[in-house]
Amino acid sequence: MAAEWKPNPPTRPFRHPFELGLRWSVEVRRRASIGCRVFWPPPIYDDAQSVGRVKYGVAMMQHLLNPIPFVHCVTAMLLAILFLQSGLDKVFQFSDNLDWLKGHFSKTLLRHHVKAMLVTITITEVLTGVMALVGVGQIAVNPDAHASTTFAMYGAQLASIDILLLFFGQRIAKDYAGAAALVPYFILCVGNILVLTLA
Repeated sequence: MAAEWKPNPPTRPFRHPFELGLRWSVEVRRRASIGCRVFWPPPIYDDAQSVGRVKYGVAMMQHLLNPIPFVHCVTAMLLAILFLQSGLDKVFQFSDNLDWLKGHFSKTLLRHHVKAMLVTITITEVLTGVMALVGVGQIAVNPDAHASTTFAMYGAQLASIDILLLFFGQRIAKDYAGAAALVPYFILCVGNILVLTLA
């Protein structure tokens, strides 16, 4: 026989709908875990654990909906997608990339260092993507604007260096169109660094 639930007194303080939904979802999981019935409308509980979770969730959403933290988060996410995809593609398609780059640099002074360059740029791209991804999580869970941008800043700075390395290689190979295509990415990285300095 499932345990019965006694409703709270009818007089309840006003709760924001978002907070109400979070609190009720916590209570549903709690009741399901002990075999109790779930009733509607949702009751309001003021136990410290549920209230703490709700307040933290509401504070996190309010933090992310502010313009500056939102920009911090989405720019770090863009860099994470960009460099993780590029770096992991080089990891899993290493031989194909190496063969293409050998032909690309065959008439340059760097033709004997292609493998070392590919390994270097692969490591830095993956590291950049990981830092940016950790930065996204750090920004999302930490309302402190100064403390929450550490990894995102490291990722943006390393991304700028990555783009410079790629730009240098394209210019040496005299692929001027490829070098020009990297300029918007460099502007994005530098702009991201400037944005991350805003609190």
